[in-house]
Amino acid sequence: MSRAALTASIDDSVSKPPIPTISSPSRRQRIPSRSPYVEPAAWRKCILSSSSIPTPNPNPNFALRERGEQAVQVWWQPGDMKMLCYRLVRANWLLVMVPIGILAGMLGWPVLAIFLCNLLALVALAPLMTALVDKLAAAFGDKLGRLLTATMGNVMEIMLGIVALVQGHTVVARTSLLGSMLSYALLVLGSTIFLAGYNKQNLKFNGPLTSTLSSIMMAMTTALVILTIMAVTSSGDHKDDHLLVLSHGAAIILLAVFVMYLNFQVNTHAWFLDTLKESDTTSGTNRNVANEHSRSTLRLRTASSVGGIATLCAIVCASFLVDNVEGTAKVLGTSKAFLSLVALPFCGYAAKGVATISLARRNRIDYVVKSIIDHILQIILFVFPLLVLLGWIIRQPFTLNFNIFEATTFFLAIIIMTSIIRGGSSNYFDGIMLVGTYVLIAATFFLRPVA
Repeated sequence: MSRAALTASIDDSVSKPPIPTISSPSRRQRIPSRSPYVEPAAWRKCILSSSSIPTPNPNPNFALRERGEQAVQVWWQPGDMKMLCYRLVRANWLLVMVPIGILAGMLGWPVLAIFLCNLLALVALAPLMTALVDKLAAAFGDKLGRLLTATMGNVMEIMLGIVALVQGHTVVARTSLLGSMLSYALLVLGSTIFLAGYNKQNLKFNGPLTSTLSSIMMAMTTALVILTIMAVTSSGDHKDDHLLVLSHGAAIILLAVFVMYLNFQVNTHAWFLDTLKESDTTSGTNRNVANEHSRSTLRLRTASSVGGIATLCAIVCASFLVDNVEGTAKVLGTSKAFLSLVALPFCGYAAKGVATISLARRNRIDYVVKSIIDHILQIILFVFPLLVLLGWIIRQPFTLNFNIFEATTFFLAIIIMTSIIRGGSSNYFDGIMLVGTYVLIAATFFLRPVA
């Protein structure tokens, strides 16, 4: 036998391994429609063992649907909204208070129950509305995103103020905005400094920028309380009319300053403010890449739907909440000003306070301080003038005349805040002083006799 024939016979005698065949996934291995984002183990194994089936996109905005032997990406499935609602409630169990609060108001429950249920409902809805603004800002790009964040960053305060103004509760609207600014300046900032700096010797800020923003805040605070000083020191039959006209003029001036402040943030000094972005080491190029990624992965239709539903529910809950402020004050034996100053602002700053504390613990104290100052400036320069002009349009007079006690308290709180952050450094004891000042102010409003 020749050598070639011998080699061929040996090769034929050796058993060859079977060629693996790729079969389409069985019906039991298909992706269940109720869980569009997580594949079962069998389907994942089939995908990994087959080169003809593309690997699914890990982005949770996509769902997988089987078509023959190919797994294709689709944008939406019928069970997505149900799954989305389930995940939202699971992530924030306080969302169950939304239907309870609406039912409490419609069925005429006791005043205190209506107030508490709708207060908790707004606390649960605030993160959804804020998240919608943030996602839309990320989708619209750098400049438009900053404009949207600057105008709608205090969306809960805007909504509560408009609802109270439309219902005729101008004192509640004015005091709730004042309470929001006090909460950010004292409670939120103080808690952040205390928790972020407790185990550190000092907290370092960006001195030049915090000094600039503090100066702007002091100037705008003076412009806000000057009308109260005018109302207290003047007299005459036409004092209220003059005060209303002066409030309209001040609102227009504040809005003009707000437009220039937006230009300062977005155009002329954007490089100056970029030093306090949430990621301190991110350059402009990386930020644009992140915006492009957010724009590509964002589900605008889903976010808009959820945000629209949350906004409608928040308007209903805010209506019941504002309507029962006076009755709740009588039940608790306190003043309407205390609930407007302490309880109503809690809806807006509860979730933001947790987020700022978390950022501060990760050494983002610069970003936190700038964010708090931005919130206060947005209320002074945008929310207050917006309510004044809206009241002018709907013939519901809304002035910038606080009573002398509220104006003095607010002005002193801003002085304390700016004196702490202007130097560019702080420690945890400064945070304790800020929180203690807020508690003292809240106790004073609680025990202050009603005029």
